[in-house]
Amino acid sequence: FMATTTMVAGVTAYVTAQSGTVEVQRRGKGEWLRLVAAPGDMPRVKVGDRIRTDEDGHLDLQWADGTRMEVDNNTLLLVRKYQFDRKKVTAQTSLFHLDVGRVWTRVTHALEGDSRFELETPNAVAGVRGTIFSVKVDKLGTEVQVYDGEVRMTRGTEEHTITKQHGCLAASDGQFRSGSSPAADQATAFPQEILMPTLRLSPLKLKPRNGRVTVRGTAEAGATVTVAGQPASVDANGAFRADVAVPEGVTALPVVVTDQAGHLRQAL
Repeated sequence: FMATTTMVAGVTAYVTAQSGTVEVQRRGKGEWLRLVAAPGDMPRVKVGDRIRTDEDGHLDLQWADGTRMEVDNNTLLLVRKYQFDRKKVTAQTSLFHLDVGRVWTRVTHALEGDSRFELETPNAVAGVRGTIFSVKVDKLGTEVQVYDGEVRMTRGTEEHTITKQHGCLAASDGQFRSGSSPAADQATAFPQEILMPTLRLSPLKLKPRNGRVTVRGTAEAGATVTVAGQPASVDANGAFRADVAVPEGVTALPVVVTDQAGHLRQAL
């Protein structure tokens, strides 16, 4: 019995950025089609879809629970399962299969209880509880790099825990090889967009009433937000608001969101 958890098949993920050749094989269909949006809408990816990028292809996905993924070129990714708790605004089960290529993932919330986020490959499984990491599959095997948090990498009965600034290769010869990655190298290895927390602002008309305006938006759960240097109240789901004074002549208010790991994003 699941009262609040439902399989989100229609709106699993929105495409927030796309370039080059990106194709999708819809669930139960055989043909590959260009990933495009319906008129007036954003492109979407659903449960059971396969995503394929070409040599010049790249794709950014935003999941219903706030998780973000960047799909690199020459990548084949299957969305196996996605269950979303509308009441808690969290994903209960997120399962993917990466045949080849690379994806960077930012899981924005800590998974609890029976919740799962797993990225399966031909020779390993990467499971997380809330982190920023990448998985790459090529002829050498499956390589996992962790920027924040930790990832559990398994193959059969063998299991390795990969922590921040470390990596592990489940090699095609059956061996595990692990080691550390210097922070500077890790930072350059991850796309900067995936490192920054989510920030969305509601439309704002800068017409102060009694010299003040109300700024609203959404950030990641657990993040802190400031508007023009003043702290905003952020609820458990990441929604925030701030009533701030606007000096005469000011036409922009800087909004800064900082996640629990210290990464920040700013908007005006």
